[in-house]
Parts: sequence; structure tokens; C-alpha cells
Amino acid sequence: MEKGREALIENVRTGIPPGMPKMGSCTNCTDEELEDVVDYMLAALEEEETEEQTE
Repeated sequence: MEKGREALIENVRTGIPPGMPKMGSCTNCTDEELEDVVDYMLAALEEEETEEQTE
């Protein structure tokens, strides 16, 4: 995450051996769909961090 959104999207596209397959095993996903997934995960992490700070 420290490398930024674009790096995360590229990692999703190309995969990270040995555990993360290329395209997250979604061979028919569009680039836009992959970007939406990364944005969703980043938003969820931000929300989680915010909740932890308020506790």
C-alpha cells in the first residue's frame, strides 16, 4: 500500500507469486473492474483505521 494505488493495481493485474494469481484469477475482468476492487479494498482499510482511532 505504501507504493500507492497504481502499484496495487499493477500487482493485481500481474499477480504476485506464489500466492496471488494474475488478475486475481478473474480472467474476464476489465481493467475498470480491477481498479474498482482495489478502490473498494482501500476504502475498507481507511474505514477500519478510522474506527480503530475512535475507539
